[in-house]
Amino acid sequence: MGSLSVPRLSIIIPTLGNWEVLENTLVSVLQNRPSLSEVVVVHNSHYEDPYDLKDEVRFVEAPSGSRLVDLINAGLAAARSELIHVLACGAVVDDGWDTEAVRHFADSRVAAVAPVVLELNCPARVLSAGCEWLPGGRERAHASGRSSSDLETNGRWTGPDTVAAFYRRSALGEVGTFDATLSPTFAAIDLSLRLIRGGYRTLLEPASRVMIDASLFGCDGPFRRAWQRERLFWRHADRHGWLRSAAAHGWHVAAETLGNLPRWRAVAYAAGRLIGACDRRGARVRTIEPVTLGSVGAAENRRVDAGHAMPPSQSRSGAGKASQAHSRVR
Repeated sequence: MGSLSVPRLSIIIPTLGNWEVLENTLVSVLQNRPSLSEVVVVHNSHYEDPYDLKDEVRFVEAPSGSRLVDLINAGLAAARSELIHVLACGAVVDDGWDTEAVRHFADSRVAAVAPVVLELNCPARVLSAGCEWLPGGRERAHASGRSSSDLETNGRWTGPDTVAAFYRRSALGEVGTFDATLSPTFAAIDLSLRLIRGGYRTLLEPASRVMIDASLFGCDGPFRRAWQRERLFWRHADRHGWLRSAAAHGWHVAAETLGNLPRWRAVAYAAGRLIGACDRRGARVRTIEPVTLGSVGAAENRRVDAGHAMPPSQSRSGAGKASQAHSRVR
């Protein structure tokens, strides 16, 4: 199987330039790399590749100023596999973390699978097991703060978030990729809701786990969060029925506004809701088109070598270089 063979899984790692955190993630991924897989790193500034990982990793340089959602979309376009794994820069994985999640895609109705995201310094604590989208127009990290041994796979669960997610490429080709006008959490929820609307299933796989430092688990400010909640509410209010959604929405907005009084957060929250209600932009999504050398990162878009299509005993050869890189960084 040569370098032109199609990998079983494309692992996309977007980064905004935190190279030390990126290298720690690459150490983990390359040491535990699944067979028949490729690793694609997407960044928006020049990366020197000081540990010479070009034979093990594809580096795709997106335009300067690209935001995280833009980087993920560029990675989706550059990926060569039908199954795509989005993994946050800073995440750490163990051997076989992908196995149970990938098995779900034997069902053609499954378009997305969420692994469980654990606190790196306290692996028994769940940071996120995907996202929930509540009828009133509010997002919530599923099972956040719970013990990893106490997870529910049902309830109001909606889909994976961008910290760790598995997707079916052909399904994204039908409904479009991430809305680049939204922040990562809301873009992930919006994509999951579009997949569900398209007749696909999104699943949670408790046996698939990744870890990340809680400090890297970002959150929007009150204005932006309220603005994007409002936009997403009007876009998907019919999911729970208009009457139920409108009643829950009014109660939620009133309760949250009063709960923030008299602090400045109440003003920011109310302004975000107002602007979001007036913002009628549709989803700025894109279909998946292969990245060409003339469009994104010509100098950094490198093909994976033949070793990525070898059996596990040989395909994990990148672990040696990654370990050396890790020791140098430390």
